[in-house]
Amino acid sequence: MANKYTYQDWVNSTITTEEAYQYFEKGLIIDSDMLLISKDQESAYLRKIKGTLNFLKKGHLTVCKSSFVQEDAFNNYIYEIQEELDLINEENDEIAFETLNSPEFGKLSRDEVEKYLYTDWETIPGAAKGILESYNKAEGFTQFDYIIRANLLLWLKWQLKQLIDPNNEPSLDYVSRFNNIGDNKPLGVEFLNMDKQVSYKWQNKPKTELPELYQLLLANKLIHADSTLEQFISIFSAKPLKSINPVRWHDDNASELLYFIQQLEGSDGSLIEKGERANYQRLKKCFVKPDGEDFTENFRQAKQNLKSYGLAPAKQQIIDNIIKQFY
Repeated sequence: MANKYTYQDWVNSTITTEEAYQYFEKGLIIDSDMLLISKDQESAYLRKIKGTLNFLKKGHLTVCKSSFVQEDAFNNYIYEIQEELDLINEENDEIAFETLNSPEFGKLSRDEVEKYLYTDWETIPGAAKGILESYNKAEGFTQFDYIIRANLLLWLKWQLKQLIDPNNEPSLDYVSRFNNIGDNKPLGVEFLNMDKQVSYKWQNKPKTELPELYQLLLANKLIHADSTLEQFISIFSAKPLKSINPVRWHDDNASELLYFIQQLEGSDGSLIEKGERANYQRLKKCFVKPDGEDFTENFRQAKQNLKSYGLAPAKQQIIDNIIKQFY
């Protein structure tokens, strides 16, 4: 039955956030209701960011202003936060990519929206302590941590400049840098549909080389026998991810699949386009496990495992022998 659920069902907690997005995909919630849910989530997420930043700004400013050499205090904070951002970009690039392409506000439950949107949550005893602990954690970074660090770094650099040349305080940099949708457009449905993201793009001679690669992968049993040529070609034709019918990889081994993609990218993206950072979301949308289930493994960790331990020699040789035929 179409349009079975509404925005009000979500407000009343009749359905969860996860269910709301699932029902939207099935056509059981209309676009306008889904946009209302998404707008509430984004507004709450932004208020959470602003409240956290205000708390951290006050704390950092108090320490720096009370320091004997204020400039050194600011520079120390700037150095520490820049190091953490660099660490996220280098070792947790999936978080960095998702922050820029698929903001996590869509995960907020209705209770969380109520908390951040309609209460003075940051004034609740213990809330500030929780924020600081979350901000200072050494691992398990989230999109929220990434956004907070990026904005706090921008603000600290501005504060440092104030010591020499006063100017306007920077505004919260969320909408312009952490999503690709205009200021006046509601968020959520666009990201849910993945209209902005596309599959891989074969760089050389797709008409002749993709069918050849397809046959080699089938012959070596690296992809499932029921994978069609049309299905395979779409994965390497820069098609919208929402339209992709993923190919079933022959094994649950995430490292092996990742190695295959890395070899196609090479060092200069000579076979498929190589982005500035790894796009694990694309990988998961284009390939699935033998049983058709999504890969849930941490591809960032798989990448690290490849660096540390490599791939089983026999598997590596099979993939290398296939790829070298196209160089």
